[in-house]
Amino acid sequence: MSMVEEDVGGPAGYGRVKARINEVVEALNEAAFFNVIVFADAASAWQTNMMIANESNKRAAKDWLL
Repeated sequence: MSMVEEDVGGPAGYGRVKARINEVVEALNEAAFFNVIVFADAASAWQTNMMIANESNKRAAKDWLL
């Protein structure tokens, strides 16, 4: 079942989840390492490794979610 299906929130629900992920990524301290993984039928990672939470990587991760 996909987040965009009406039974589990529809496009508005997906938008709320994406906004919350953006907030979490933005709040990361630059000493943190992170990655973003999305899944539906299969999993897809933003990067193959954990990345340092600098401004450039946080921006790139949020852009990847678009």
